[in-house]
Amino acid sequence: METPAFASYEPVETSYSWTATKNVSSGRLWKPAAALTALVSIALLAFCSGGLATPAKHMRRVVAGSATHMARHSEAADLQLYDDKAVSSNSLNSTEVDASETITLLQFNPHWECFKDANYHKCGLQVFQLITRFLQEHDVDFANLVMFAKWYSPPDGWGMKCWSGGGGDTDCIIWKSKSWEQISPKVDCWYGHGRACNVMTFQRLDRPDDKVTVVGAHFPHAPGGKWYGDYLGELRQSSSLATQTVTKRVIVLADSNAGLKQMPDRTLLEGIGALSQGQTFHGLWYAYRTCCYDMGYQGFFDRIAANFGQKLEVVKDSDYRRQSQNYLHAPAFAQVTKPGTVSPGAFHHPVLARLTL
Repeated sequence: METPAFASYEPVETSYSWTATKNVSSGRLWKPAAALTALVSIALLAFCSGGLATPAKHMRRVVAGSATHMARHSEAADLQLYDDKAVSSNSLNSTEVDASETITLLQFNPHWECFKDANYHKCGLQVFQLITRFLQEHDVDFANLVMFAKWYSPPDGWGMKCWSGGGGDTDCIIWKSKSWEQISPKVDCWYGHGRACNVMTFQRLDRPDDKVTVVGAHFPHAPGGKWYGDYLGELRQSSSLATQTVTKRVIVLADSNAGLKQMPDRTLLEGIGALSQGQTFHGLWYAYRTCCYDMGYQGFFDRIAANFGQKLEVVKDSDYRRQSQNYLHAPAFAQVTKPGTVSPGAFHHPVLARLTL
């Protein structure tokens, strides 16, 4: 059995600095040192008012509690309209919508360790079954699968094309071939540093004037860093061949490796040249965190965005919702470790969404 040549590490351009960090969406500077000073002050006040019993333990509890509150407040703010030009939508549970007036989308990064020999039967094969069910039950038009296995065979009526990147990373786009066909320009999107990308343009079989470019992406870590900027540039160059000559309509399906404030969907679309500054778009309301099993699902990393359409809504799959305890935990089949270690894998929750035209 062939296994992906995924590296057993995540390439990181640089570590985060405990100095002033710019908030991309607001332009304000956030100074962790100042925040830490405030937390210590809160802890000292609580210690003084709470007596002398177990002071160190009490202080740790107060600091941890304050930090947790601040983190939750920050995440709650992330869930608000993080871009005042975006229009967010509620989530859906039903699939009974006129398919000709919608485009159903899937972004999913099951992560490389799922397809290693030690985990393949428990995790990899289950992922294949999950994706096949998603495609068929939700009638998915386009899916982007990151760190995925090239040997997966989609069901009849769907096609798949994978591109490799540096370090063995893989980005695969699946499309509903019974409704869409790939057209020119056909580009080779490639980026090193352990990241892949995939850009494809399609038109509807029954409406040739209905065209769209799908950008599949697996971003580097450290948004704002050079690698991140270079990767955006590669996506912009690869997609521009279509946006300048075939269609202005773009869908982005990505593991952004960034929080909503670090890299809002608007910034992603603007970064690849798919959205003009000030242009209104319909942003997705991310109803749950997707990353990752090894970090307890704290990040809104997996994104679905489009520069067209009237509404974009999350679709919650009832079976997966039950398996993941309402998207709070990894399903049992995905609770695997990185081979040769006791470290948990980094399985992401999938994101399904429906774009109303």
